[in-house]
Amino acid sequence: MKKRILAILTAMILLATSCATGADNGQDSAENPSSPASPELTSEIAAETEPPITDDLPERDFDGADVTIWADTAEFDVFYDADLDGEVVNDAIFNRNTTVSDRFNVHLQYNLDASNWRSQQELISTISAGTHAYDLVSGVCCYLSTTALAGCLRNLNNREYLDFERPWYMQFVNDNIVLGDKLVFTAGFFDMPSMARTLVTFYSTELAEQYGVGNLYDTVREGKWTYDYMMGVSESVLTDLDGNGKYDENDRYGIASQWDCIGFLYPSSGYSYVTFNDDGTVVATTPTEAVYEANELLYNLLYNCDYYYSGYDKGGPHNYDNMRIVFTSNRALFFINSLFYAQHDEMREMGTYGILTPPKYREDQERYGSVSSVFVTGIPMDAPDAERSAILLEALEYESWKQVRPAYYDIALSQKYVNDPESAAMLDIVFENVHCDFSYVYSGALNGSTFALSVGLCENYASWYQTQVKAMNKSLNKMMEKAAKMKG
Repeated sequence: MKKRILAILTAMILLATSCATGADNGQDSAENPSSPASPELTSEIAAETEPPITDDLPERDFDGADVTIWADTAEFDVFYDADLDGEVVNDAIFNRNTTVSDRFNVHLQYNLDASNWRSQQELISTISAGTHAYDLVSGVCCYLSTTALAGCLRNLNNREYLDFERPWYMQFVNDNIVLGDKLVFTAGFFDMPSMARTLVTFYSTELAEQYGVGNLYDTVREGKWTYDYMMGVSESVLTDLDGNGKYDENDRYGIASQWDCIGFLYPSSGYSYVTFNDDGTVVATTPTEAVYEANELLYNLLYNCDYYYSGYDKGGPHNYDNMRIVFTSNRALFFINSLFYAQHDEMREMGTYGILTPPKYREDQERYGSVSSVFVTGIPMDAPDAERSAILLEALEYESWKQVRPAYYDIALSQKYVNDPESAAMLDIVFENVHCDFSYVYSGALNGSTFALSVGLCENYASWYQTQVKAMNKSLNKMMEKAAKMKG
């Protein structure tokens, strides 16, 4: 990963904190000139001399033009358009939109949809007809990729005003979603649902103390937070609370989650289901022994462990509420799911949970990571003014990084949803290495999300892979050939 997006901002926050502390120390030094300058004062001087980060966009006046942004938002409308109402994230969204509107003299308008596949077909029809209806389009990557592969989105690579090396973009994700030499949409902080949809491990601090689990934050920091560690302590918590001789929603478990979250776990190690060759081709990755071992561990967790409580089984009815309630009632030590759950009232009222990164596969894994089904933004082929769209996209990414990200991450999560400072620090680790696999981004063209969620879902992974690889490579080849012919 070329830059650690959140690490950079965290460093800035720490510098600002040092400056606030250093003011008093600076006064002491003035009273005693012989005393050396304190570290805090040094940080203050450095902060004062370091120029602020700006987007370096030109001054432009677009004469009050109406600019329409289409977004397939699901439950995330608030991250795009919100009123000024005193709620910290809503206010930040409102202020971001107002800042960009005032700066470039435009009227930002949002067309918010939430119908996923159906809405993509309507979007494709609208753009293909050349209606010039939208300046930017946003949505979850696996759906918007359908629009991109229909030739409806412009190539963003080498487009003036867009600088993907800047900290308001998720470079690690962007580097792994390119189609040959084309970046048909971008992952950045304008699409804040990416943060909300990132996989984390919630844990009950009450149960951790009750069962003598120890300081799990230290376990993470020491690099020992692994599948084996998580499963070992989870098994020790299993209890038939009602004594009826079977495990149901009334009992105590080690882990509560759902099959697709468990299927996402292994890619958080940095593993990709596709391999990018030097000649520009993309092929299905040949599994290693580590993949087979991880599959066995996770498959046994899903299907053979009493200490695992499922929100719902693959192919079965969804039961999100039971899964969440089991955890918030302190009847599960761990809850593996997206960070968005921290915004649920039951979680906020629970008062006894912390947040960890997803575990490593094993200790020698280089770093922790996580997975997000990221949201992305692109420029339609029929955008009324593609240059204006690029300028406004860069400005929205920048202002989201500058205003919205701190509100959600540093204020809302650190002080409101997450109820201990060490959990907030864990989020730095979570977001340092967020992964979204190519096979998930373009799952609409690759026989669905079969590959992207596969480790842990097959009893015999080697056999399953052999039945899938030929079709996968055929789909990858066909998709890349189509991408090579795309214009824009």
